[in-house]
Amino acid sequence: MLIIALPHFANAASAGYAHVHSEGHTVLRQATGAASTLSAHAGELVAVVPHSRLSWLRVTLPPGSHGPRLPGVLRGLLEDRLLEEPEQLHLVIEPHAHAVAKEGGTALVAVCHKQWLRDVLAPLQAAGLTVQRLVPEISPSTQPMLHVMGTPDFSQSVLSHAQGVSLLPPNTAHWSAFTPISSQELVVYAEPSMVERVQQLLSLQPQLQTAAQRWVKSAQSDWDLAQGEWAQGRSQRGLRCCKPLGRLCGTHQ
Repeated sequence: MLIIALPHFANAASAGYAHVHSEGHTVLRQATGAASTLSAHAGELVAVVPHSRLSWLRVTLPPGSHGPRLPGVLRGLLEDRLLEEPEQLHLVIEPHAHAVAKEGGTALVAVCHKQWLRDVLAPLQAAGLTVQRLVPEISPSTQPMLHVMGTPDFSQSVLSHAQGVSLLPPNTAHWSAFTPISSQELVVYAEPSMVERVQQLLSLQPQLQTAAQRWVKSAQSDWDLAQGEWAQGRSQRGLRCCKPLGRLCGTHQ
C-alpha cells in the first residue's frame, strides 16, 4: 500500500508528496518525492486529506433521501450553512448511512472544496497514478481522541469525537469548552516533539504517534471520499474499461 499525504496548499504538491509504504498497519518506509517518482505498482494507492481541508456538519435527512436524490438533498440542507455555493463543494455522507438516508434521521457529512481536491490530485493523475481511496487524516470517532501535532514553536491540537473533528484553540485554558476533552475515555496522541509538552500541560502520558503512523491509521478509516467525480473503486475502474458487451478488458486505467 502506498499512502500519500495531500498538502494543505495545492501548489505545494509540485514540490513533492510526503508518502508512506505500508502493509496496512505499520510504516515500512517513508519519504517525500515528486509524483513522477512514485510507483504505480506499489499496491493500493490511498490519499490522505489533511484535517485542515475538511469540515464536518450534521444533517437531518428526510425519508427517501437515498440513491440519486442524496446529493441534491445534501446541497439543499446545507446551502444556508456553507460559506460557498454547495456546487463548489464535495459533500460525502458518513459510511453505512444508506439506511438513515432511506428511512430518515441524522448523519455526519464531510465537506471539502472541489477545486482544491482537483488541483492537489492533478500531479498524481499526470504521472499516471490512480488514487483508489481518499480518506480523512482524522475522522470522527465515538471514543474521543486528541491529536497533538507539530513542534512546540508551531503545534496544532485536533480533537475527534462523535460530532466531528475540531481544531482546538492554542490556549489550553479554553479547551474546557469542548466537552469530549473531559471524557474519561479520551485517548491522547502526540508527535515526538510534543510528548513532553503534553505531559506538562495535561498531566498525562500521551501515546507516541508520528505523522507517518497517523497516515497509516487514516488509511484504515471507513470513510472514503473518493465518490462522485473521484470514484475510483474497483467496480468503477472496471466499468471504465468495459467492452461493449460488458466484459472486462483485463487492464485498468
